[in-house]
Amino acid sequence: GKVGLTVAEGKPIPPGWILDREGRPTTDPAAARDALLVPIGEYKGYGLTMVMETLAAVLSGARFALQQDRAWSRDSTRPGERGHFFLAINPAMFMPIADFKARVDQMIADVHGSPLAVGASRIYAPGEIEWETYGRARERGITLPGSAYASIARYAEAAGLTEALR
Repeated sequence: GKVGLTVAEGKPIPPGWILDREGRPTTDPAAARDALLVPIGEYKGYGLTMVMETLAAVLSGARFALQQDRAWSRDSTRPGERGHFFLAINPAMFMPIADFKARVDQMIADVHGSPLAVGASRIYAPGEIEWETYGRARERGITLPGSAYASIARYAEAAGLTEALR
């Protein structure tokens, strides 16, 4: 999503986000259509990606790895060929819920209390940025990038909706 939005905004793709068709790092927005996203965490991220693909695609009978292509992934008439994996864990099977919550709270406090990198003002736990963005959006409304607004306006016009977007 971030790569697509960056391309739609006409900006170069930040270094380290994608590889071109030949596997070379690139910032060229024109290369994004056929690019490969770089896994987070280098070789460990690559390993985690393989585990997730095994669970979500191989195990479920969906397309995986080279069986996928851009045209296929945009074909909504073949949803049965997409795979998903869900895992539900009941923490109460391991310890009392109150203990689990206290330990998670302590872990987050430890993360927040860690020394900051040079230039950083805060350390976020996963989901905190999104939760804060959600709160701001509930208070002030949603701010859209120009490319997203233009896309919505095109769809509204094509659907015959004449009321102005605001």
